[in-house]
Amino acid sequence: MDNCCESLVKYILFLFNFVFAITGLALIGLGAYVKIQADHYLDFVGTGYVNTPIFIIIVGLVIFVIAFFGCCGACKESPCMMYTYAVILCFILIAEVGAGIAAYILQGALKEEVTKNMKVAMQNYKTDGHDGVTQTWDLVQHDLKCCGVEGPGDWANTTYTFTPDSCCVGQEIEGCGTDAKKEKYERGCLKVFEDEFLANIGIVGGVAIGIACIQAIGVFFACCIGNRIRRQGDYV
Repeated sequence: MDNCCESLVKYILFLFNFVFAITGLALIGLGAYVKIQADHYLDFVGTGYVNTPIFIIIVGLVIFVIAFFGCCGACKESPCMMYTYAVILCFILIAEVGAGIAAYILQGALKEEVTKNMKVAMQNYKTDGHDGVTQTWDLVQHDLKCCGVEGPGDWANTTYTFTPDSCCVGQEIEGCGTDAKKEKYERGCLKVFEDEFLANIGIVGGVAIGIACIQAIGVFFACCIGNRIRRQGDYV
């Protein structure tokens, strides 16, 4: 009966780490996608967040390596590998709980940072040496179907003074932004950012804490297997 239970624990740990490894690969894919497809959106969240996709890729890679390490330890029944795996997983668990708490705490601060960076970027729209800002605003307004920070009226208070063509509803025609008869997007980009991205930070924090709880089970299983293997070695 004991051997059956111990084998079951070993297989559960192996399955746990297999899923954990897939999660790591998913994070690597997510980080790569954000870096390639949505990198321009990060210009509005400040320099402290620009490297977020790289950080996600690194975290995913670390998770994958640790999960592979745990699978090998469970298959080979190495107590050293099991204890090492449990210790490393504990550090990751603590980091994830901290990240989850920070996500809740910094949610308001991130909104303020986005608002400030959007307004600063608007003042540099279509100015010499700020082609990246111009491209970012055009891409964001076109893709998210929004205009300005709070609304299209914000552009009247900038150095550009006109409404960009990327604010036009439907087909963008050169000069449509200055045409009063052409319909413009009424939603401000800050509201879209808040609905699509900032509002999900709390969910991300909750998921991080949830994953940490699952990892705590993995630590328990790893310690059980390590103790069982060590006891068997003592009687050899």
